[in-house]
Amino acid sequence: MAEDLLTRMDTGGIHRAVVHTAATAPAQVIPANNWALEIKERFDRFIPFGLTCKNSKQAQSGAASVRFRLSAFRSGAGMGAVTG
Repeated sequence: MAEDLLTRMDTGGIHRAVVHTAATAPAQVIPANNWALEIKERFDRFIPFGLTCKNSKQAQSGAASVRFRLSAFRSGAGMGAVTG
């Protein structure tokens, strides 16, 4: 599947693509994120976009981090300037 997408990206002149996973239950979040990271390790042209499930502890602790990063991006700092 990834190889086919890479071929289509090459045809379309696309160098990198974001891989966004989906989960409908908290138990699916970690496996979905692990899959996205595995894809990134195998194919450096893919950028993993992790997720959380709104009722999970990960989401509750991660939401503040996402808000902080978006705030920094909007203020002109850029995502690369935000660490942690």
